[in-house]
Amino acid sequence: MRPPPHARWERSDQPRSPGRRLRPRSVRPREQRQRCNMEPVRTCVGCRTRAPRTALIRVVSRGLELVIDERKAAPGRGAWLHPSRECAENALRRRAFGRALRVSGPLDTQTFEEWLNGYGNKVNGSK
Repeated sequence: MRPPPHARWERSDQPRSPGRRLRPRSVRPREQRQRCNMEPVRTCVGCRTRAPRTALIRVVSRGLELVIDERKAAPGRGAWLHPSRECAENALRRRAFGRALRVSGPLDTQTFEEWLNGYGNKVNGSK
């Protein structure tokens, strides 16, 4: 009988028999295993620092227009950015969106800039 594929093997302390060199080690129950609470890490295209995915916003291109992906699930390539004016201005000045999204030609950033202006007002508390 073959052991399950997830079984781990350990050396037996018993004398070796010709047909049995290793025996399966018991696997801890699912409740006792340590869980890794690692979060995906992305790089901001504005400041080039790494941050957790939850701290960044995702920008995608639809045609040649930059669009904020609020659900972070739109199909295709995305660029990640801190939700701050400095990072957005750096990314626009360096033309980082075109490189990150692998788009040839100029991108229409009007809707992105409108969102950015609205976001800055929300952060400052004004309407």
